[in-house]
Parts: sequence; structure tokens; C-alpha cells
Amino acid sequence: MPAKSPARRAIPTERKSRFSTAVNQEALDFIQAIETYKHKKGRAFPSWTEILLIAKALGYRRVAEPTAMPTGPDDTSED
Repeated sequence: MPAKSPARRAIPTERKSRFSTAVNQEALDFIQAIETYKHKKGRAFPSWTEILLIAKALGYRRVAEPTAMPTGPDDTSED
């Protein structure tokens, strides 16, 4: 009896996250900025203060009053 060939898996066309079905470009930019910072500073785990500095370097500024925090992995939509 010939050996069965393994089923071919589809190649994903977009990056997945456990929190949503796809990671958008904005999230990928943030992830890349964190990875670049970690590499340049030789730090595996940046502090929350460093994360805020990275976000500000990407252009983050608080311009509105805070809104409700997401409550779960599927609550990632912006209203």
C-alpha cells in the first residue's frame, strides 16, 4: 500500500493574531517599532514607559477623551 502524501496546507495571505482575524498595517507598524527598539537597545522586554515612548515616536498623541477599554479578544472595533 503506497504511503499517503500529506495534505497540502493553504499558505496564509494575511498575518493572524489570537485576538482578531487579521493584523492590520497599523498594528504591524507598531509591532515592527517594538521589535526594532528591542534590537537596538538589547532588551527582550521593554518597560511600559518605553512602550509609551515608542508609541509617541510613531506619532501617538492623546487628542480625545479616553473611551471604554476593549473587554475581550473580539472587541477590537473602533466606534
